[in-house]
Amino acid sequence: MVVAIRADLAQDINMEAVVFNGKELTLKYVKDFPIPKIVNDTDVIVKVEYSGICGTDVHIIQGEFPASKERPLAMGHEFSGIITQVGKASVFKVGQKVVVDPNSACHICDHCRSGNYHYCLTAGINSTIGIWRDGGWAEYVLCPQNNVFTLPDDITTEQEAASGRAAASLRGRASGDAAKGTAQTEAPLSTAKKPTKYGSARCARLRLL
Repeated sequence: MVVAIRADLAQDINMEAVVFNGKELTLKYVKDFPIPKIVNDTDVIVKVEYSGICGTDVHIIQGEFPASKERPLAMGHEFSGIITQVGKASVFKVGQKVVVDPNSACHICDHCRSGNYHYCLTAGINSTIGIWRDGGWAEYVLCPQNNVFTLPDDITTEQEAASGRAAASLRGRASGDAAKGTAQTEAPLSTAKKPTKYGSARCARLRLL
């Protein structure tokens, strides 16, 4: 699916977005969603070029996966784009190509300290961009700089859109096999809980131009 929208909204206060209402389980395309502003000195704003539609999003829309219900939410937790604004203490620069990791870490629990912060019960799934805070189904996204990674010069945002989803699918498959005892790697959880697959091998692409 490809959606063409305006390229420059620097002077506007609203933007186009695909918005989810968690209370009503409805999805709506709007043209008046507020453009985010820098909140913290280390924040950045990313202009979305490519955003994924994955299995987790489908489960959220169907009410089968938890997500924010406080207000209408711009979904989309898999996306890449260009930095358009930076906080005064950010290490990033305007114009850099980036990919956004939607998950955050508390840096204290066993999951975070073992590198599996997407399982963090404090910061991880409870603050995911596109699930608990506005995400990439919008023209612009406010992101903490810790969630942002620059792309090499020879990798485009479109290429990341494909390779990033493939990597997520392979990781999910490996985690599932590990939980069943069929993989060569250990399960990522130190407890007996079965890890949840995050995402899906079947991903569509939503292009924001």
